[in-house]
Amino acid sequence: VNYITSRNEVTYSSSSGGSFSPTSGIRVMRFSLNDNSGAFLDGQSVRLAFTIRNEGTTAITPISISPASLFRRYRCTGGGVEISDVGPDYGRYHQMRCMLAPAAERLNMLAEGWGGSISASLTSQNHALPIPAGGERRVLCQFYCQFLNQSKKVLLSALSNLTLEFELGESADCFAEETVNYTIIRPNILATILQADSAIMNSFSSHLLSGKSLSYNCPRTAFVMKSVVTSSTFSLPIARISAGLSC
Repeated sequence: VNYITSRNEVTYSSSSGGSFSPTSGIRVMRFSLNDNSGAFLDGQSVRLAFTIRNEGTTAITPISISPASLFRRYRCTGGGVEISDVGPDYGRYHQMRCMLAPAAERLNMLAEGWGGSISASLTSQNHALPIPAGGERRVLCQFYCQFLNQSKKVLLSALSNLTLEFELGESADCFAEETVNYTIIRPNILATILQADSAIMNSFSSHLLSGKSLSYNCPRTAFVMKSVVTSSTFSLPIARISAGLSC
């Protein structure tokens, strides 16, 4: 559209370290998506890219559709307000969502996530090719986040500090082998940011400074609940709720 003056592909590095492991060291990746230029984030473009290194003495075979299932918790905050927190079973939730997708889309997820072409990246069980002992593989994944996956663009400067956190699950999650030892290195967030015409920015700023709010529809919201069952019959009331985030 003509009111978008530029489109830039950007990279954000982790603020919590450069090496992560589910067995030792740091388990939580944290990324701060800061911008003071008045840019809008295209949330649907956000991807997590990282290199997974097999530290074991035997090959390891990924069996999940996406590397995103390596993580047990996904958390998103903005301006000090928690927007989304899915865990401690985010990996299972992500795999379930992927399995419900059409077959062609699942193959695209597998090829994009674990790398390689569809025709040359699968084992006979339709799993990604193994990572050899001492080998590395650069992978890519997208997360199911109701706030980022909606169609509206997000003004990063209005959120003060949009932060994404990913916590690794157990070492054997997503692999066929029972004993797995791997390290994740060089993680980055890849995203697209848009610069808008100055008239759009002035109108946007005036709207927020006047005390008005912005509405975001989040159709992919996930709820995680626990209930202790003490009888053969029970009821679990669920009430509709709304969450507020001030920009």
